[in-house]
Amino acid sequence: MAGGGAGAAERTAVVGFLNAASAQVYAPQLAAFLKGLGEVGFVNGRNVRIEYRWAEDHNERLPALAANLVQQQVAVIAATSIPQRGLRPRRTDPELENSIELDQTLMLQSPLRL
Repeated sequence: MAGGGAGAAERTAVVGFLNAASAQVYAPQLAAFLKGLGEVGFVNGRNVRIEYRWAEDHNERLPALAANLVQQQVAVIAATSIPQRGLRPRRTDPELENSIELDQTLMLQSPLRL
């Protein structure tokens, strides 16, 4: 299809990326994450936009950073390097009511909608 009109802009999914480290420290893993997204058809800046949140080794910031992504209404939150007690969705938290955690590496707010 030629061009990318208003319909293309509406189809851009927003992915939240949450990490306890910094972008510089996590660069190799982030590159692998982006490569993996590309392998399944998601290209940052084309049909997906990624909102990054880095705690920069201040784990106490993780809950606020996650809450910010939820407020942004991202389609999915990829939360990597979560400390054991740093961040866990609580079923009683209305903002994270539909969230799940898998292997302490991924928290899904809702299914990715395209």
